Amino acid sequence: MTPSALLRDNLRINDWIIVSLEWQSYFMTEQTPTQHQAPLPVNTAPTDLSAAEVVLTRRTWQILGIVAATLTVGLITAQFLSAHMAIAAALTLFCISLWATAVVPEYWPALAFFLVAVVFEIAPAEIVFSGFHSSTFWLLFSGIILGAAIRHTGLDQRAAGLLSRTLSTRYANMISGIVIFSVALAFVIPSSMGRIVLLVPIIVALADHMGYGVSSNGRIGMLTAAAFGTSLPAFAILPAN
Repeated sequence: MTPSALLRDNLRINDWIIVSLEWQSYFMTEQTPTQHQAPLPVNTAPTDLSAAEVVLTRRTWQILGIVAATLTVGLITAQFLSAHMAIAAALTLFCISLWATAVVPEYWPALAFFLVAVVFEIAPAEIVFSGFHSSTFWLLFSGIILGAAIRHTGLDQRAAGLLSRTLSTRYANMISGIVIFSVALAFVIPSSMGRIVLLVPIIVALADHMGYGVSSNGRIGMLTAAAFGTSLPAFAILPAN
């Protein structure tokens, strides 16, 4: 029997099972059909799924596709490279796919990467966790903590109010003021990523204060001016920006 015929027979059997279950549930109800009540049709359409069920179903298929692609890459790579290299390639594809699709929280693939790399001894633990010895990582981590603290304490709202009173209400003057403030911040904070992490919550609060929504062009322009204003001009004064 060909695969197409086998698939067609399986679908036919599934249809008969669904119809029999629908008729069984119909006859097990306490209501008795009257002359005004029509029995259930044979080809009853499936009930509409809720939004949460649709998202869950799509996420499940995405995860299954990522797992299948990971296994395929691992098996193909194992034909040409060593087992450790094949596992490393499959693990890299698995984590990047989860990060790109965002089907799970971002920290899950990161934890899975460290766990698999250490358990399967893809590399020594000193190499796997060597990124935590870098000063750049802790600089970015401290910037994230400071940004969260600024939002949590309400300092971003206070800074946004101060900037809104200092800058003009005209959009062009506001963009110019944001760029000037971003360039001046480069003389105080050498790291461009650290400046961006500190500026983003303040500019977001300023955009909310000025009435620009999440998807508005005004909000996007303000964030872009802050990011490029604190990064590109700083190369003139900071060679290692």
